[in-house]
Amino acid sequence: MRLRKPLKLKIPNERVILSSRGAWRVSDYHYKYQNTNPRDPSLLRKLGIAKRDKVLVFAGYFGRWAKALANCGAVVHYTDISQGFVTYAKKKFGHNQQFLRDKNIASFRARNALLIPQIKNKYDWSFSFEPIPLLNIILPFTLMRSLLNKKGAIVVSYTATKIFSEEIKKIAKIYNAKSRTKEIYIKCFRWQDKSVRNRLHEISILITNPAAQKMVENDLAVLRAARSKENVSLEELAEDGRIKQAKLGIEQIKQSIKRLSAISRDLSAAYSIKSNIA
Repeated sequence: MRLRKPLKLKIPNERVILSSRGAWRVSDYHYKYQNTNPRDPSLLRKLGIAKRDKVLVFAGYFGRWAKALANCGAVVHYTDISQGFVTYAKKKFGHNQQFLRDKNIASFRARNALLIPQIKNKYDWSFSFEPIPLLNIILPFTLMRSLLNKKGAIVVSYTATKIFSEEIKKIAKIYNAKSRTKEIYIKCFRWQDKSVRNRLHEISILITNPAAQKMVENDLAVLRAARSKENVSLEELAEDGRIKQAKLGIEQIKQSIKRLSAISRDLSAAYSIKSNIA
């Protein structure tokens, strides 16, 4: 009898990832700005976001991009893994903030970007400005989850680094979604240069579809079933309650593992757990 070759899967280690949140302290920064800070009334149009779109901001940092999106008419939900940054952003830009003519950010929550969004079609977009700390840790999984949104994800960076556009292209290819990258000028200031002027930014966009949403739902069911097991068989996975609820057969489980393996290929060993699926 020919033995089946085990499938190898790297799974994000949620415990280790969450333990890193204490490393990000507002008090460590003498300036409270992001690399660029928008002052552009046409920001939503330039990014492709409609007014009243629900935008889930992940890795929100000091919150200045989240606030700019809200000022232009998006319904913004700010998140960051660090409670310190959430507290700062809420104090600076929350309902009691002094800029009464500005629009408020709808909510502030400490959330691990690995785990959001959780509900399909709850948001229109996931958004972040330069989520550099997430690279090689959880960004591919955050982008995967963004396919659960009505529209997808937008990642902005100052200067054309191609780092984020390549990540988005990879996820788009795996899930048969669409992606596009463009360079646009956005009126903003920088923390070391307070003059407001047009500066070139790279906009990377991931666009979802119903088939991609379904694949993500299947993959999340497999990921939840496999994450607590270092060695497990396909048949054992198939008996997991989450897999049964998703009504996945052996072939569908194998396809999910194939996609998840492609996503996690560059995941740092320090933030992952290896699982062998026979």
